[in-house]
Amino acid sequence: MATLSMQLSSETKELLPGVVLLQQHSQTAGLSGPRVSLSDGSCQATALTNIAASYGSGAVVPRPPWRTLAGSDVATLVGAEPIEVGQWVAIVQVPERILRHFRAIRDAGLQNKSADVVFQLAGSEEYALGLRELLAEMTARCCKPRYDGAGINTRPTGLSTCTVNSNTGLLTGMHVDTFYSRELELRALSPNRICINLGAEDRYLLFVNLPLREMRRQLEQLGVRDARINDTGRGLAWAFFESFPSYPIVRLRIAPGEAYLAPTENVVHDGSTEDKRLIDITLTILGTFAPDTFRDGL
Repeated sequence: MATLSMQLSSETKELLPGVVLLQQHSQTAGLSGPRVSLSDGSCQATALTNIAASYGSGAVVPRPPWRTLAGSDVATLVGAEPIEVGQWVAIVQVPERILRHFRAIRDAGLQNKSADVVFQLAGSEEYALGLRELLAEMTARCCKPRYDGAGINTRPTGLSTCTVNSNTGLLTGMHVDTFYSRELELRALSPNRICINLGAEDRYLLFVNLPLREMRRQLEQLGVRDARINDTGRGLAWAFFESFPSYPIVRLRIAPGEAYLAPTENVVHDGSTEDKRLIDITLTILGTFAPDTFRDGL
């Protein structure tokens, strides 16, 4: 991994070089707003009284307002070279030949059906056929897809972040995945994920554009030495947000029929349904996706 030399302060509002957004295709039709926007930093969910009760203790969320990506932040985030392993995010268009198998689920989203209805449809033979075709496509491209630990998910509307702690039923806020639980130095080599928007509206991917190693380096340069900086579960992320509350969170808009690819074991992230009116539906698959895998689409 290339050494990043810039040093953050508690007031930094500009993006540092790190995780890059690859421009995989040019489609922007159907987007109701800018593709990328930045938060005004982060804060604990308890600071936002309208959502505080829905979150677990210590949970961190993006701090509004949002601003459109502009100026030097564009060059920092979009399409930088070289592309480091585990340090890139991409959007791809899912072709109709695959999406057609999920039409019943997509129609359920358009009609704002319940999560129970969506999961019932996910048990159909048509869904299974679509999934087999999708996995075969990924296998042919040497992506080593895995279906365990992933699948169809639904989320309610209006959530600043949308991942729920299954033990408490409360929202987790910004977090890093731990399916593989690799040590920090190997996090960038973890499999990544593809997440397809099967809903009827745009949704968001939220992420901090710094890999975990860089987050820890920034904390060490600031003089933070407590045990949290070695806790890749959540301690490192919470220490970073506490020390750099003005650092922006990236919000990436994903249109219906699009998918994002992201190294969710190596970046702090979450989804968001904040502007949605209809049920949020996604299909997620873990795998080993390279930057060039879907350069011409799925």
